[in-house]
Amino acid sequence: MCEQCPVNEFSNKSGVSACTPCELNEHTGGKKGQTECSCKPSFVEHEGVCTCEPGKYFKGGVCDECEEGFFKTSHGGEGVSCEVCDDAIKNSFYTEKPAISKESCQCSKGDYRVLEKPKPEEGHVGKCVKCDNEKMICDKDQVRRSEERRTAGAKRQQKQHAANHNN
Repeated sequence: MCEQCPVNEFSNKSGVSACTPCELNEHTGGKKGQTECSCKPSFVEHEGVCTCEPGKYFKGGVCDECEEGFFKTSHGGEGVSCEVCDDAIKNSFYTEKPAISKESCQCSKGDYRVLEKPKPEEGHVGKCVKCDNEKMICDKDQVRRSEERRTAGAKRQQKQHAANHNN
């Protein structure tokens, strides 16, 4: 007499009395008699294994987003942790979500990000630098040098002058 495989075990051959347990981070969705297992919620299949996707790490049995100021570039579960942004972009402390690369690391308000060629001994790909309001315009995501600042100011004055003469 055949019996259904219990929850979190499967058999993909009919008439076989042995059931196979699901692999790590897999389940049968709470159902008996299944022919396969699938990844648990929050996990993704990568190269035949259920694991955490980039930007997420294994925490308390689930994949959770990297904490603020951290990023993760690869798939991986237990033992694969998120990296500190300051190790990638010097002086950065928060991240754009999903935090899947070094470039996800952002600077604080009033700072701007300068990307540089990585130095093997340091591992940084950039740094956060304070915005010098005398020499630069630091908008949301833009930084313009003093020459551009003067040009932008001159263009505004020309528009105002033209608007005043047209009225």
